[in-house]
Amino acid sequence: MVKRKRNDIRVSLEIDMKKVIILCILWIIGILILFYISYPTKQKVVEEPNVTEKIVKVSAPVAKEIVTKRIAEKSIFYAEKYNLPIYIVYALEETESDFREDADSKKNPSNGRGIIQVSDIARQEYNNYHSVKFDENDMYNIDKNLEVGLWYFDRIRTHYLKNNCDFTDVYIAYNVGPNYFKKHRDELYSGIYKGEKYNALDRWTKYLTKYYSYFKL
Repeated sequence: MVKRKRNDIRVSLEIDMKKVIILCILWIIGILILFYISYPTKQKVVEEPNVTEKIVKVSAPVAKEIVTKRIAEKSIFYAEKYNLPIYIVYALEETESDFREDADSKKNPSNGRGIIQVSDIARQEYNNYHSVKFDENDMYNIDKNLEVGLWYFDRIRTHYLKNNCDFTDVYIAYNVGPNYFKKHRDELYSGIYKGEKYNALDRWTKYLTKYYSYFKL
């Protein structure tokens, strides 16, 4: 009789243990389901188009298919380096050379060269402040041209005009020289440069307006 009771108790304990195990498993499954439901699902990331691709895509029809992806990439790089809006760099490039890396103005006293027509004065001033020196022929290299030219453009804004200016002021000073600009500002804005019509201002205004509309990011 005693032996039978022991067997009954053992069977009962085994049954209870199985129930406990089953309940534990169900509890764990419930926790996992609750965690899965409450855990935020990973959203598919929709990336913005690459800035370079965006600019290149628009630049073809806007800039008469002159702007290549290579020019776009380099323009973006140096615009960011010198904290300039990309539309300013594009306007500067088309105004000065129509995006021609081999452009020169040897007939002009400034001897502008390259895609943003870096003058001898700008190049020499850059050399005075940097350990790396550039010569005249270096200005036909787009990287060196943008490095020197945009450094000088930014220097005109911050040093010569002391940030008391807009980008058109900076462009004109870049084009004719900062000292001449400060002395003849009103004359230049009236469209006269050394007694002759100043066409560069009209070109700059045209391209600045165009690229501001297309490239303002």
